[in-house]
Amino acid sequence: ITLLPNIARIFKVSIDTLLGLELRNETIKELKDEALKLLNSGHFSDALYHLESALVKYPNDPELNLIMGRALLISGTNKKEKNIELVNKSLRYFDKTLYLDNEGSFKEVTIQNKSYALTILGRYEEAIELLESLNSDKYILEIANIYIKMGKVEKGMVLLQKLLSDFAFSFPILTNSLANCYEKLGRKDEAYELMKL
Repeated sequence: ITLLPNIARIFKVSIDTLLGLELRNETIKELKDEALKLLNSGHFSDALYHLESALVKYPNDPELNLIMGRALLISGTNKKEKNIELVNKSLRYFDKTLYLDNEGSFKEVTIQNKSYALTILGRYEEAIELLESLNSDKYILEIANIYIKMGKVEKGMVLLQKLLSDFAFSFPILTNSLANCYEKLGRKDEAYELMKL
């Protein structure tokens, strides 16, 4: 094993190529696609079984871990009676995804999912902290709703008022710009309807 980097350097190839692992990504892609197909069609137990097998082969693939976390979260929350054990288990896969995701490709979606799981478990402060770590106004509505669930209605209301204010300010600009586009394309009726808005 210690000679592999030197051998790869001599042949001017990666260690993955040297070991014939180019096929690995295609196999992982097929496994991921199948898992997503099962999830989207509502076959949650089949998806979980499939993902467990896939993770035995590829335990350190961040996206596969993310899909497993999401599958557990969906399975744990898709009925009236929440399965807290599955939601807790999903957190381990989200944490593993964040740990393995060196490039940060799945950071935002993983944090969103983890925050939702924490909210389900009543761990509101942690959920808010995670969403705030993304430094994006996209999550104001989610954060406000978590505050409301916590009983901090006024704090949630302040965030919702800010969101509404931003929306009210940008809405006329948005509709006017879109109406101009319609007008330039000769779609005057649609432009008129937008201007009425």
